[in-house]
Amino acid sequence: YVPASRLVNPHEADAASADIAKLRETIHEQLRSGGVYQNIRAFAREFIREHSEFDAKADQDQLVSALREKGVIDSVTRSLGAAFSPTPSQISDSVARGGRAVLHLSVNGGRGFMHSQSDHRSTLMLHIGFQSQRYHTAAVPSSPDPRFRHTCLLNMAQSTGDPMPPDANRMVGCVDPIILVVTKEHPDSSRTIVGYHALEWRRILETGWVTMVVEIAGLGSASRVPAGVVELSLELLPRPGQLLSLIHI
Repeated sequence: YVPASRLVNPHEADAASADIAKLRETIHEQLRSGGVYQNIRAFAREFIREHSEFDAKADQDQLVSALREKGVIDSVTRSLGAAFSPTPSQISDSVARGGRAVLHLSVNGGRGFMHSQSDHRSTLMLHIGFQSQRYHTAAVPSSPDPRFRHTCLLNMAQSTGDPMPPDANRMVGCVDPIILVVTKEHPDSSRTIVGYHALEWRRILETGWVTMVVEIAGLGSASRVPAGVVELSLELLPRPGQLLSLIHI
């Protein structure tokens, strides 16, 4: 005898199987499009080449530990987190209830990093700083068009440290730029700065939303030539009731 409460409706089982299959496909596509698979394969090949005694069947834990130490597993976690992050409307509703102004920043890729054209053993990472907040993208394989992907909420604070209300006339007085820094991690785990940009974000107070291509300036003698560009979108949440004209920004 099987209690009725334990009987499984075939239609419900089919729906659950379809949901699981869809979830698996979403995860696979996110890992593929974000370059995570490529990053793991490249690291595994390098690890096996440097450890000639490695037995793939017997020493899997050793490889997983190395992946964790290198930050690859953390990269996978962040990549999946981005795939299942709240939608802009959900974010906007949450922020509106909080009564504070935030900048919703999305990083949509990089282009023109020609110094990385033949440097396939290194990785690139974009760091984001605003006031006291710090974020960074996942490490991606070094290439001319790095697949930087990240989204974050930058809380805006007044000079007193209190949250900034969604008032454009008060936000325009916040002169802190958004700092963008691209770093490169080399095979020996050393890290160098590729370039940076101090982003003047206040033009968003004219429209509430903007997309832009930001030039990452090189360092030293290379500062006259961009190291590459990063594609961004920036949204002000919640949208102020009154925006400003460009002459007042």
